Amino acid sequence: MNVKEFLDDRGIAFDVVSVADSQDGRRVDVVGRSVARIVLLKADRGYTFVVGLVPAGAIVDLAKISAVMGGSKIELATRFDLETYCPDSEPGGLLPFGTHYGLRTLVDASLVDADDILFEGSTPGEVICMGFDDFQRIESPLVAGFAIRPEEVA
Repeated sequence: MNVKEFLDDRGIAFDVVSVADSQDGRRVDVVGRSVARIVLLKADRGYTFVVGLVPAGAIVDLAKISAVMGGSKIELATRFDLETYCPDSEPGGLLPFGTHYGLRTLVDASLVDADDILFEGSTPGEVICMGFDDFQRIESPLVAGFAIRPEEVA
């Protein structure tokens, strides 16, 4: 199932922005902190998987996620894990909805203040924009601070 079908099935309003739109003279205006990158994480040596959303360009702090998850060992999932636990996702096209895969969703706290959240769609060059309140309502994510901005790593 692609992200548009997922949102349509739940009656959620969203906009689709294509990278091509910016080439037609329309500016694709995004606020950096509301643009989310989606990662699949494995905990408990692969017995638990979690979908995580961090601001685009941020680094995932695995130690902070471990603390949030009660001390579990946290690792980035492998391509094999992605294919196994999220079989309908394309490389780079993981849905930001852990519930779709029967998984928990974890969102970095810095994304919560945004009115909208933007993330990569199911098609290359496609960006989905939806209200963060709608995202929270359908996903009930665990919110915690676990992203490190590159400027904080100096």
